[in-house]
Amino acid sequence: MKKIREKIQIIFKKEEFFLILIFLLANIFSFFLGKMSSLEQENASLREVNASSGEEVQEIVYVASKNGSVYHLPWCSGALKMSEENKIFFETKDDAENDGYRAAKNCDGLQ
Repeated sequence: MKKIREKIQIIFKKEEFFLILIFLLANIFSFFLGKMSSLEQENASLREVNASSGEEVQEIVYVASKNGSVYHLPWCSGALKMSEENKIFFETKDDAENDGYRAAKNCDGLQ
C-alpha cells in the first residue's frame, strides 16, 4: 500500500500530469460550449422579435415527414432524424391533424 501511495505522489508531482489534466478539461469545456451554442442557434431560429413592442414571441412550427403519419416539434428526435427533403412544416397542430398527421408520442410538449 505504501508503494502505491509513493507512486501516486510521484505522478502528481510531475508537471506533465497537470498539463494533460488542463488540456483535457479545456477540451471537455470547449465541447460542451459548442453544444450549447448549437442548441441556442436552433432555438433562436424559432423566435421572432416583434419590432414594434420589443417583445419576444415564440413561433412554434410543427414538422412531419412526407412518408410518415406523425408530426413533431423541430427539436424532437424524430424531427432531427428526418431528411430535409422529406420534411413538411405546419404552423399549427390543427393544420397537421387536418392533413392526417397525429402528434408524436415521444415528443415532449405535444401531449
